[in-house]
Amino acid sequence: MRSFTRGRLGPFRSQAGAVRSQRGAVRSQRGAVRSQRGAVSVEYLVILTVFMLGVALALASLGPGLVSVFQARVAWLALPFP
Repeated sequence: MRSFTRGRLGPFRSQAGAVRSQRGAVRSQRGAVRSQRGAVSVEYLVILTVFMLGVALALASLGPGLVSVFQARVAWLALPFP
């Protein structure tokens, strides 16, 4: 009986296999969409890191000048006469 069923359902089995493969393709596409959700966060993290490195380099280059201005102001404010 099994061979009889196998012979009659042969074309339907190939269609069922095609449907299963299409379902698998849809599932893999859904998985790809899910896996790209964190990609935007990584992109923002890279942009923020590059921006913060630029800010750090700017502060490092301006730092000595800012410190000298600060020390001059503190010394001027600490003078005993108005």
